[in-house]
Amino acid sequence: MKSMFMKMFLAGVLCCLMGASGMAVGQERASSEPLPVETADVARLVRAKVPWTWLLKDPDAGTAVVTADQLSQARAIRRIAKLARSRSLDDDVRYTRLRNALDDAALAELARLDLERQITISDTAREAYLASHPGRYDQYRLRHIYIATNGARDGSNRSDGQARTIAEEIKARLASGEQFEALASQYSDDTATAAQGGELSVLLGAYMARPFLDAVRGRKEGFVTSPVRGDEGYHLIRIDQHIPATATSASYQIDQDIIAERLPSLIDAALAQAARPDVANR
Repeated sequence: MKSMFMKMFLAGVLCCLMGASGMAVGQERASSEPLPVETADVARLVRAKVPWTWLLKDPDAGTAVVTADQLSQARAIRRIAKLARSRSLDDDVRYTRLRNALDDAALAELARLDLERQITISDTAREAYLASHPGRYDQYRLRHIYIATNGARDGSNRSDGQARTIAEEIKARLASGEQFEALASQYSDDTATAAQGGELSVLLGAYMARPFLDAVRGRKEGFVTSPVRGDEGYHLIRIDQHIPATATSASYQIDQDIIAERLPSLIDAALAQAARPDVANR
């Protein structure tokens, strides 16, 4: 079973990545009206989560490193593409639509990167942002005991109340002096970490699901939380190590968050300027 804590962690990462994207100026309400073909094609690329920023970076900046298998696949794709052109498949309407969608998405990302370069962030701004987001950029070495509502290690399902009761009973045993590692090995339904005493990888606060960050933020090392409700059960979390961030150590993550906040207004302003008649008619 994949670690349930890691599922919540990955969900947090996805939210961060989606929140940092500057491609969208704002969220639009889903509509039942038919979309223009061009918009629908670009929407499919968005759904595919194509990593445009990574693709458009300078290959000399370390982004060109690929595995031997990926290189082999790339060569195979180029050979098959040559075959497609020899059969005039580049005249196929499906190819034209995809190429146009790719053009739109790539150009939009280039425009985003161009606007992003206009953003300057001072050390003072980083310090202030760090202070206003306590725990977000800290690193945590944690252990957990996971009590599932569905899919317990013995194959049974539990009600919410049953799972919480078990978690509270284990919490009481910990308070009485029993070892966290031993109880994790015996009771945790996260079989991926139970054998290691519930040990998790080092986690960045920004990438933790909100309920877990709220439970550990500001706590001392050795602290064990009360049962924390996750998507599919309860977690008891112990803080083994807390590494506070500094504006220097977390400068990259802080900058990305500041850029994500400032960029939409820059995009709006650029779009408004481009729509002015004196600019649009040039």
